[in-house]
Amino acid sequence: LNRVESVPGISAAEITDFSSQAKFLIAYYHYLLLRLYGPIVLIDREIPLDATGELAFPKRRPYDECVEWIADRLDDGAPTRAAAKGIKSRMLLYAASPLFNGNSEYYSDFKNKDGEQLISLQYDKEKWKKALDAAEDAINEAHAAGHDLYTHLQAPVGISDAEKGYFNHRWSLVTMP
Repeated sequence: LNRVESVPGISAAEITDFSSQAKFLIAYYHYLLLRLYGPIVLIDREIPLDATGELAFPKRRPYDECVEWIADRLDDGAPTRAAAKGIKSRMLLYAASPLFNGNSEYYSDFKNKDGEQLISLQYDKEKWKKALDAAEDAINEAHAAGHDLYTHLQAPVGISDAEKGYFNHRWSLVTMP
């Protein structure tokens, strides 16, 4: 990102496109780390090879801060807007879930090296509203891009709901074009 404009022969459209893709990838890789490890170190700039101290070894940031930071970057760059909004929607759903939303049973002692609480111990109902809005935004973006989220098979008449579920599942995995 720091050097994309200095590439010989690159057009303004390519700079915008490449920068957008790089921003998406930065956000996406942070999202993957957040899913695997919970609160993570946020890398928001290139770190010099000769860096020392806090610059070379930054501390983990609280979970909610990580979610907000990643969500902001997903809004800035994407291979497609629908993909970015889908990832953002899933991440905000995780953040709203009981696993990370006020879970004092598991995280009361989960702090960084400075004693800062890494996962909020206070339940926040507004996280569910953010997740709902992000999911709706992702669905609307997918529809606007011409994508359908799911088309179900017309199952045979007179079968149980469980059998309908089986037919739809099988159709989506095996016979769907």
